[in-house]
Amino acid sequence: MVFVADALGGWLVGQLADAGRKKLTELVLGNEQERALRRAADAAVWATAEEMSPSSGEEAGQVAMVISEIFRDPAPGAPLAAPVMLLEGLRAGIAGQLAVLDDAGLTGTGQSSADVLGVPGAVLADRLIGHLVREIIVRGPGGGPLAPLADQFNHELTRLQIEGMFARLAGEVRAALARPDSGVMVAGRPLDEVTDPFVLEVHRPVQPEDAPTGLPVLPPYVPREHDQVLGQVVAAAAEGRSRIAVLIGGASTGKTRACWEALAPLRDRDPPWRLWHPIDPTRPDAALRELPGIGPRTVIWLNEAQFYLDPAEAGLGERVAAGLRELLRDPARAPVLVLATVWPGFWDTLTTRPPEDAADPHAQARELLAGHDITVPAKFTPA
Repeated sequence: MVFVADALGGWLVGQLADAGRKKLTELVLGNEQERALRRAADAAVWATAEEMSPSSGEEAGQVAMVISEIFRDPAPGAPLAAPVMLLEGLRAGIAGQLAVLDDAGLTGTGQSSADVLGVPGAVLADRLIGHLVREIIVRGPGGGPLAPLADQFNHELTRLQIEGMFARLAGEVRAALARPDSGVMVAGRPLDEVTDPFVLEVHRPVQPEDAPTGLPVLPPYVPREHDQVLGQVVAAAAEGRSRIAVLIGGASTGKTRACWEALAPLRDRDPPWRLWHPIDPTRPDAALRELPGIGPRTVIWLNEAQFYLDPAEAGLGERVAAGLRELLRDPARAPVLVLATVWPGFWDTLTTRPPEDAADPHAQARELLAGHDITVPAKFTPA
């Protein structure tokens, strides 16, 4: 049904161009990107129409045709303002175009188009923007033509969700990404594929020059008291409750190794668990970009947590902390398990409350971490 894509897709391209921002116009640049955007728009319109008319293909076709006609000859509207997030601007624009459906004075029959369709314009707009964002994000990964736009949506979706907006849309996007037929993997890797401890930054053991052959990758592990506490946190996550554990200790005390050993009870679970270790292009940037893709039964691996929660860019760490807090309290995404490590000095920086009249640069990080610390001693006990 090309007529739908030509209408809504063309309107979307125009909105990006009218935004007047180089960053936005670069998101959809050239024929390949425009064609991909029109295909995504076509799929979004039909998904919306079928959702609104699940029992009748004919009625779904009517809904799709109405949407097409509205965007084929759109009502004048203000272009996207530069300070407005792209998602917010598109949502407002789509809602503005579909608002004509609720105007009974346009039909001459005393009934609005929304009355005839049985779908209020505001509801239709809400569903259309949801399907459109999902289609673009699902089609974006892998370096395709919609990848820049999908990355922008992912970034903005995380920020809007943190601010209490677009929460349902964020959940629906994650659900779409998690579908087996979506063609897109949710964030992280299957835990049973994570077999190299050094990839997760566990320290390599000392290798003597005359070491015999056949030694294990890691020396045998000696559990200590902190491992018992950590094991209780992992057990709670395995039973379905989102949890966080922050191991505090100096260099080479065994923090990361303890987290590695704690993964063992989750490796044979059914349904299986995943592990997410965000690092590219930077740790906090990766965390913000991929947070919307975190689904249930995911271990969030934050070795050296100060890199995520206290980066050089002001405010970036607080956004990561806020996103993690939202993740931990979202029942639709439970269970998740956050395993973090940090040195004592960084722990103090992130969790110490400033004087009453001073700025509080780590308020979100403090709320995320406080009460979840597990101390890893620097020495073995005599026993």
